[in-house]
Amino acid sequence: MLLWGFLPTSSLPVDLKLVPADAKGHRREDSNHRSALMTAYNRYVVRDSNMRLANLRQADLDSMAWEAVYLDKNKGDLSKAVVVNFSASGKTARAFTDSLINEREPDTGPLGMLAITGMADGKLVPRAPFPMTTTSYNAISDSDTLSWLADLRPAKVVICDFGGRGHSLLQLYQAVRQQLETAVIVTVGIGSEPKPWTGAERVELRWKLASVSGRYQMNTSALRDVLVERKGAEAFWKEVSQAWDRFVERGNLEEVKLVWSEGIEGDNGIEDGWEKLCRGEVPSDAAYVYRV
Repeated sequence: MLLWGFLPTSSLPVDLKLVPADAKGHRREDSNHRSALMTAYNRYVVRDSNMRLANLRQADLDSMAWEAVYLDKNKGDLSKAVVVNFSASGKTARAFTDSLINEREPDTGPLGMLAITGMADGKLVPRAPFPMTTTSYNAISDSDTLSWLADLRPAKVVICDFGGRGHSLLQLYQAVRQQLETAVIVTVGIGSEPKPWTGAERVELRWKLASVSGRYQMNTSALRDVLVERKGAEAFWKEVSQAWDRFVERGNLEEVKLVWSEGIEGDNGIEDGWEKLCRGEVPSDAAYVYRV
């Protein structure tokens, strides 16, 4: 049996206590020691009860690997807003850009999108019904960047922080605040910079982020719980599946390659992949996948 979900990252054998969940083919981990986890970590989807890893084609494995990284669309009032995609070359940020362009209702905005990234990649500026531009971390507060924002005359600036480097978010916030004094600035924390943080560094970062007014930390698991409650589990997961199919059909997987490896520990395992991620050695066009 193959399961889709978050498996414990451990080199020791792990038993899952699964019970039927609220949608067809879904299971919920029911162990007492995992009851305090967010629901996203305790939900599993049975792909096929008779499926065995040894019998799968590489194309089947690639398909399942891609399905593990998709982010659903985020609706909101962006009709008079400019969106700033922070750390725009990341996988989740790329999915967000695609949804912003293709999954929103017509004439709902945004006025434009600014992509901030460590790499100058024209592919990050696809064709869109609104203006888009890319800049680097070093040019966050440059006059050209701020003038581009100001020329769109936004009433609101929505900063989607997918894990910007160091204190660059604070730098951006202060620059935008000075340039657009009357605009509302909303910051959504979606990810964090992949690096080994010391306790002191985390405390310092939290204090600095506290000075960013209007900042909200996104919790995907909690948002998903609300949507499941409102729509019903069957309807919600059907919508997610359909959105994923459209995402694939638009060719979004063609620019990113899967890098396969095996195990938890050692040079070829998740341990090595995480260390490379923290050192900034994972290319933005690569996605690491592990057989465990």
